[in-house]
Order: sequence, then C-alpha cells, then structure tokens
Amino acid sequence: MADVGQGPWLAALEAYAGERSLDIALDEHQSLEKGGMGIGATESYLHTLIGTLPGGADGSMRVRTTAAEFRGRNQIHVGVTVDGTLPESVPYVPVLVCHRDARNLGVHFDASGLRSIVFESVALEEKFLIRVVPEQDENWLYQLFPPTFIDWLAEHAPLSMIVGLDRGELKFTLTEDVHDPSADSLDRYAEVYSRVALRIREECAEEAPNA
Repeated sequence: MADVGQGPWLAALEAYAGERSLDIALDEHQSLEKGGMGIGATESYLHTLIGTLPGGADGSMRVRTTAAEFRGRNQIHVGVTVDGTLPESVPYVPVLVCHRDARNLGVHFDASGLRSIVFESVALEEKFLIRVVPEQDENWLYQLFPPTFIDWLAEHAPLSMIVGLDRGELKFTLTEDVHDPSADSLDRYAEVYSRVALRIREECAEEAPNA
C-alpha cells in the first residue's frame, strides 16, 4: 500500500503550505494491519495547515488522508475541514448553520433547537438550509446576507459543505471525500471559508461601536 504520509501526497502538502506561507504539522498518524468487510491494511494521517489562508482569512485547514487496501486494491480518501475564531460575532449571530443534507448534519454540528431562515432566493433555498437560534435578530441576519453574498452561495459554494458558527467558532466541513485533492481544490475550500469568515467579520465591524 502506498505510504501517503511519507510519499508524494505529503510532499505535495508541504509544497502547498510553503507556496502559501502556511505552517504545516502532522497531528495524527494511525496504522491498522487489517480491518473487516474486505478492508486490508490502513494508514491515516491528519495534517494541519495554519496561517492566512487563500481568500484572506486566518484559520486552520485540516487534511485527513486515509489509504486503505480494499479487496486487493489501494484506495485513498481525503477529508478537509477549515476552522477559525470570530469572537466579535457572538453578540450578533451566536449560532448559524448553512447545510444541504440534514441526514449528515448531526455528525458535524449540533443543530438541535435551531430554526430555519428563508431568504428571497429560490436558488439558495434549493441548495442550502440556513438555521439560527430562535432569538436571532432577523434584520441583522438579512444585512449579513445581501444579494451578492446569497448569489455567491447559490452559485459557487460546494454542495457537500457545512458551515457552522457556534459562539465565535467558525468551521467549514465537507461531508464527502475530496475527489480532487489538488492545490486548486484546497484553494477553493479555503476561499469558501475565507469568504464566509470575512463577510461575517465585515458586518460585525459595521455594528461595533466607533466602527
């Protein structure tokens, strides 16, 4: 089985981090000799890339790469999450979740007790659900989602993403494997995170005293 941790994939991640001035660290490595259901030896690595991400927001990108033998063939699965902090958001939008498929939501984010918000966009409504706490100020939320931001979400955000803001902690997660773990693909995910983070930060700044 290919060693994704020490082979071309790690070299590509290190090159990616270097080209974008990000720090990179290996946070976790797991090895299994043999699993069940036809799964053979498995190697799993979790790398974290930290700094100012493509798109301009500060954050951490976590890339989990798993290589497994399945029925005599090697398979590689890549998962990506991006997270960071926005403490200034807590007074204005303590909790916000944007997602498509509620079946996978609970694995990544606790949305119990939240309510849905509907915007005047059929394209956005068909693509994502947006949920907030019951006491959320809707007028402020509508300011957070101007038409240009709504159009961008509807046209460019990945279908498999979940974006969750929970009391200042912002997390972008893909619920499916990354089929194209290239530099362009990683840039795209970081840019989605950055676009959301900077939009929230911008609206909070407009509301802050002496902004």
